[in-house]
This record gives sequence, structure tokens and C-alpha cells, in this order.
Amino acid sequence: MKLTKSELLLVVLIFLLTLFLRTYKIEDYLFFGYEQGRDAIIVENIISLKDFTLVGPSTSIGGIFHGPYYYYLLAIPYFLGKGDPLSASFFLILLGSISSILIYIFSKQFFRSKIYALLTSLLFVFSFEYISYSRWLSNVSPSVLFIILSFLFLYKYSNSLKQINFILFILFSSLASQFEMIIFPIIVFIVIAMLLFKVIKIPSLKALHISLLVFIIVFFPLILFDFRNQHISINSLTDFILNPKIDENAKTFNPIASFIFQSKLHLQRSLINIENDLIIAISLLLTLVGFILFFTKNRSFGKFILIWAISGLPLIFIGPGNPQNYVPVGIGWIFLIVASVKGWIENSRFKIIGFILIFTIIFSFKNTINNLIQNKNFFFVTIQEDLNLADQRKVLHFLNSDSNGEPYKFLAFTIPSLHPEGWEYLHKYYYPNEAKKKGKFTYIVIEKNVYPIWENKWIADLGKTKLIEEKYFGLLRVQKRIAD
Repeated sequence: MKLTKSELLLVVLIFLLTLFLRTYKIEDYLFFGYEQGRDAIIVENIISLKDFTLVGPSTSIGGIFHGPYYYYLLAIPYFLGKGDPLSASFFLILLGSISSILIYIFSKQFFRSKIYALLTSLLFVFSFEYISYSRWLSNVSPSVLFIILSFLFLYKYSNSLKQINFILFILFSSLASQFEMIIFPIIVFIVIAMLLFKVIKIPSLKALHISLLVFIIVFFPLILFDFRNQHISINSLTDFILNPKIDENAKTFNPIASFIFQSKLHLQRSLINIENDLIIAISLLLTLVGFILFFTKNRSFGKFILIWAISGLPLIFIGPGNPQNYVPVGIGWIFLIVASVKGWIENSRFKIIGFILIFTIIFSFKNTINNLIQNKNFFFVTIQEDLNLADQRKVLHFLNSDSNGEPYKFLAFTIPSLHPEGWEYLHKYYYPNEAKKKGKFTYIVIEKNVYPIWENKWIADLGKTKLIEEKYFGLLRVQKRIAD
């Protein structure tokens, strides 16, 4: 699709705005916990040619893994940045910012309107959900780019029936699944639903064969790993489906209630970032009615959007409790609400309701900006709200300056318990010559939510020590101890 000069300028401005929001104070606010440290260590081994992994991070199902491409992708910025975690973060932010350009191109083709393409891309730009993914140094983050590409080519296939578009859809959806494996069953649900409701047609036999080959090539590292390890992944998946294990904590778990709860939170983060339930309910009602107005005039496009927007339904059965599982759904909701606005505005009698819906969403942007400024409400932080790169650097600087060049022992009491990978990586990166295991003094960084009973036990395990000094850096506490 060709863009005019004015559109090119507009797209550049959208990209720069996206980049600004996603990089805002990231050098201070970057969340770097044990998973980020673990991943950085694995990437470090790849760069140094010590180990070439066939799998990525583990999923919530034991024996099943995400694909390894995240590690190899991160090898680029970590190599160029000489191990700097900010380089990796900026790289993921760049991918997230490119996504805003794709959203404009996609939505312009879909709605056949520059105005609605601009609205769609701005909703994506200011979506706190997708700002969060860009700022999260995680395997989930790159999936957003490939999700958009996969739906773009699925739409192209539904609109033109060109077989190459279906093959590209399989390619990009397979890549998206490599970064977040739960995307795969969601994509399967979407394809089945779109076939049943005649949004797409069954591809030719040749296209199916090529698509299968593309799928096998993309998944080949995981397939090879499974063969090398007595089919651990296939056996785990089969056991998960045929023999679901219910532990004591899960007996009271209601998957439908969890799905509704997480969907509400996801809607707030993705679009209507407002705490008032009444406003959300009214906005949803207006969205539904507006979409019906759109659907009556655009049935094929409407079915495409609707299936995309409800594609989270399979999560009820396979994982409704994790926020990141809903990553493909929010973009569908953005398209849905733009379609609803279009439905209202093109109805001359109720045009004002479309503008009210737009104003409500724009008004909610202030909460997104506030969250960014205060570095709060990021779903991936959970109970580790004390971790941010600025305070972590202050801790490590204190250790380096206070030790006066003398060797020291460094420990981190962490949440989750005893997973110091993040601290160890940062310590080694910022002060490579000070990464000692022995010395006269022991410095202990204690994260905020470490249980006192475990803190006392771990200190006791060090032997008899005397507390010399205790300091706070933000919410992080540092103890300096000496053997007594």
C-alpha cells in the first residue's frame, strides 16, 4: 500500500510519539528481576558461543517451553550494547514502536479511511497494555509485532483469497507463538471460527502443504528438543489435556470468573483506562450498539473483528489467570471500538455518541500518562514493585564505593525466594571486577516483600555475623555485615 507524502509524515510522527511514550524514563524505571537476569545469562552464553539453546523460557505447564528465538533476538542488542540491559530494552521498544506503523497500514486497508486509521493507531499508541509490553524485557514483548502481521495477512487472505497471504499468516502467527506459546491455541480457535462463519475459505492443497512446511521450519528447534528429550513436551501436553491435575489451591479456582476478571483488567489497560465501573459498563454498552450498527453494513468485516475480539475464549480452558495470555486480544478490541465509533458516526441521528465514545477513551489517556510518570500499575511487576533500575544501580554503586576496593561477599534475598540471577547479572555488568564471593564484609540486598522469617533464617545460615549498617535505596534495603 502506497502512502502519500502527508501520510508518511503522519506515520513518522506516530512512530516518534510511540517511541517517546515507551522510552519515557526507561533508564530509571526498567524492571530487571530474576527472569531478566536469567535470560541475559542465557543470551551471554549464546554470544560467547558456549551454548545454543533449543528452547526458550518455560511455560506454566511443566515440560512445555516457548520457542528459543527470543534469546537469539536479544543476542543482537546485548552484543551491540556489550551486555547493557538498556540496549535490550530499547531494542524491544523499537519493535513495539514499529508496530504502530503496521497498525496504521493495517487499519487503513481495513476501514479504507485515513481518519479511522489514525484513530486506530492512536488508540494503540496510548494503550497502556501495549506500552507495558514494549517496556517489559520479556519473551512476550516481540509477539505483538508478529501478531499484527499475522492478522494483517489473514485479513488480506479473507479479502483477496491470494494463497501467499495465508502462507504469510501461518508464518507470522507461528513466529508470534514462539514468543508466547498460548497464542497458538488462540490462533487455531480464530481459524476454525473464521472457516465456520465463512470469513475465510479453506486454502488450496498446495498452500496447505507449504504452510505446514513453514510451520515445521519455525517450530523445528522445539521439535528437535522434544526428540532429544524423550518427547517430554508432547508427553506433558498430552498429560495436561487427558489428565488435568487439580491441586488443593485449584479446587476453589473458577476459570470463568478468572476469565471475566482478567478480561476486565485487560480492557482497562488496553482501551478504557478508568477505574469507574459504571463508566466502563456504559462505554461497553455504547460500543456494542455501535458495533451492531457497523456490522449491519459491513458483515464480513464485522465477523472478522468480532472473532478476533472474542478470541480469548479458549483461555477459559487453558489459562485464564495470566494477564499476558490475552496479548493478541487487545488489538482486536481496539479494532472493535473503532468499528463501533464508525458505526455511530455514519448514523446521522446518533453521530454524537461516536464522539462521546472517542472522548471517553481519550480522557482515559491521562491515567496512562500518570501511570508512566509514576511508574505504577504495570501488570508484570506484581509484588516486586521495589525493583527499578535506578535504585538497583544506587545499591550496586554503594557496594562498590563503600567497599573501598576490598573484596566482599554479595547476596540478594529476593522474591521469588533465592533467585538472585537479576542482581548477579547487574552486579557483574556494572562492576565486573567487584563480583566477589569472599571477603571480610557481606553485603545483603533485601527486597521489600521478603518474609521476615525467611530473612532471619537466611542470615542465620551465614553463621554468626554482626550488623554494621543498614541503608535504604527506594524500597530496597541493604545490610552490611561482618563475621562475628
